[in-house]
Amino acid sequence: MFSSSLSALASPATAARTLAKFSLLAISLVLLSSPAQALDLLDGKLEFNAYGTLGLAKTNQSKPGYRSKANYNFSLDDSYSGIMDNRLGLQLSAQITPAWSLVAHTLTHRNSDDLVETELAWAQAKWKINEQSSIYLGRSQNILFLTSEEFYVGYSQPWVRPPVELYSMGGENSGSDGIVIQHRLPLSGRTLSLEARVGVSSLNRANYTVRNQPNIALAASLVDNELLLRASLLQADVTVRGRQLDSIIKLISDQNPMVGAEYSLENIHAVLYGSLGMRYEHNNWLLMTEIARTQLKRKSLPDQRAAYITLGRNFGNWMPYLSYAKLQVLGETTETRLTGGAALAANAFLATKNNEQQTLSLGLRWDIKPGLALKGQWDRVTPNAGEPGLLTGKLPAGQNHLNVMSVVLDWAY
Repeated sequence: MFSSSLSALASPATAARTLAKFSLLAISLVLLSSPAQALDLLDGKLEFNAYGTLGLAKTNQSKPGYRSKANYNFSLDDSYSGIMDNRLGLQLSAQITPAWSLVAHTLTHRNSDDLVETELAWAQAKWKINEQSSIYLGRSQNILFLTSEEFYVGYSQPWVRPPVELYSMGGENSGSDGIVIQHRLPLSGRTLSLEARVGVSSLNRANYTVRNQPNIALAASLVDNELLLRASLLQADVTVRGRQLDSIIKLISDQNPMVGAEYSLENIHAVLYGSLGMRYEHNNWLLMTEIARTQLKRKSLPDQRAAYITLGRNFGNWMPYLSYAKLQVLGETTETRLTGGAALAANAFLATKNNEQQTLSLGLRWDIKPGLALKGQWDRVTPNAGEPGLLTGKLPAGQNHLNVMSVVLDWAY
């Protein structure tokens, strides 16, 4: 299973990507043979952690392909592959003084360009002001959703992968460079955590670039031994550029500048992402639910709303779970104010935004030992009739759903 899964992680097209495949396999086997705990170095001043996922997944038909995000240039078909889930994260932490610490975190995974890359996901200096307050300087992951910061740490989640209907809304996960202020307050046996972030982020891909400068995020979490409630709001000034996108917008603007302004993705002021989420564990039961919405202010980026609910039950080291997720497009995805080539281009582009779909998932998690879990999951994916959803295209005539079968091994040490 391991060798087959990792051969799918990196395409054999280049020697570098083949080398990355075997490097990941070697590190993974070392980690799996290590104790299920962090490695402490230099009398506890340095700490090394690692996590990762090895997986295989396929659909029940060759086309269309299944994607976890609409902008991904790779997808699953009816052959087992590891391209969707395989990844490796490594983290090194250093306690400099009782008040100051450093952390660096790298992630090796397949990006939306269908290339295996190693990125710097976190790089922070932490100043612990007191037991309640801390300030972080550097790069951190966004806080759009309930599990955004642990998005790639499969071991911390019940599913094979987080519900794609909701977690596709933020695009490809990207770090933010800036400052984070965190404050905790005891509240009736619980802890209220307040967090504010200000930073900048950018994402460079082959066909487009995204700039969020600045982005401002606020989050409030209420936590006890059984319950996590979280609300988050992110506002950003966004610019998106891409050759294909720019040519479509120019074609529209040449015919009707007012309509073209509604499609322009330069200097969009104060786009909003908001979410509410809950995780509740009690008497071997797990309940997770979340709802999120966007306000993106452009015709070319229709607003979306998504939600999911997951219910699981532990039986010793085993947990079967059932999950349902739905993504809705709130904006209009047709254009009637243009004619000729401009109308054709605009409507063809908007058709790719018809991402409405729903997924019913049934899964089983087996915690082999602390830090190591095996999961299997079946998904029934149903796009809106005649629309692609998050798939690479529309379903064949007479079909209304696609089945996805996945098996993954998650670890965290």
